[in-house]
Amino acid sequence: MPALVVDASAIGALLLEELSDNQGSWIAQLANQSALAPSHMPVEVGSALLAAVRSGRIDEQLIMRRLTEAAQLPIQIEVPPDWAALERITMLAANYKLSVYDAIYLDLALRVGLPLATYDKQLAAAARRNGVSVLI
Repeated sequence: MPALVVDASAIGALLLEELSDNQGSWIAQLANQSALAPSHMPVEVGSALLAAVRSGRIDEQLIMRRLTEAAQLPIQIEVPPDWAALERITMLAANYKLSVYDAIYLDLALRVGLPLATYDKQLAAAARRNGVSVLI
């Protein structure tokens, strides 16, 4: 059984080695069990890695190694939302001033009753307001 829902900001920080020492608890949970993520998370991670290349934080050769590492993480990818789910997700986005992409993470955490690992402050605040434990 998965231990948490993880978003692209958390996986990006892990792959770009931008974690602080006190933020390893969610990584331990990921290592010992697994995580859930919505279907768009790998695309967001790819975009974050490309942005890191474009800003000069990493070089192009590192992107492929990091994507290979990401593919080996114990993360179960959920199927894309159907239209009914998208209505619910869009309402979450509107109510908490989130992007629909971010609201999908919140919706997933709410549906499965798992904590959410995110570095996104606005998403974390919305999760806490909905009773979702935030791990970062």
